[in-house]
Amino acid sequence: MSANERREAILQALNARRSEKIENLAAEFGVSERTIRTDIEVLMCHYPIETKRGRYGGGVEVAEWFHLNRRTRSPEKVGADPIRS
Repeated sequence: MSANERREAILQALNARRSEKIENLAAEFGVSERTIRTDIEVLMCHYPIETKRGRYGGGVEVAEWFHLNRRTRSPEKVGADPIRS
């Protein structure tokens, strides 16, 4: 699996689960935690993904409003847009 294929799979997993721990993703994809962190950093440049620190609650999550196959914003987000107000 190439890095791009792995990143796409990580994005799809996060879209389905909404959040996950770095160590779980590393085990799932058979790579190091550092590799997953690098992949997440790349994905964060293009998608609303955040990392959370914490002993038990830490990990990676995708923004609540984002859905991979839905490219438009929800009515709540459009209504909150300061440009349109």
